[in-house]
Amino acid sequence: MHVLTTTAPFGATLRTTDGGGVASELVVGIHDNRGALYYSDDTGSWYTHGPTPDDHGPVYAEVDFPDHSEIPAADIRAALTEYVHKQARPIGVTWKQDPFAG
Repeated sequence: MHVLTTTAPFGATLRTTDGGGVASELVVGIHDNRGALYYSDDTGSWYTHGPTPDDHGPVYAEVDFPDHSEIPAADIRAALTEYVHKQARPIGVTWKQDPFAG
């Protein structure tokens, strides 16, 4: 089962559930031709990692993303499709593990 929560202005959170609660979560933000993803499950948390420099990491869906986390919007769309179909962390984008997740 998928639950979609939108957060203005440019973000959304998708969750998969396993009957006992949230199994995974994908936070997506998109603005113009770029965006960022944050994925978490019981094995860890990851941000997308891209070539787009950003002096002040973007904020999407109330999540502060680190510098260099934005990727092309087409890659965001493909990752969303993969997440919905496979219910797992998309493999079509580059990820960097969240150093602050515990």
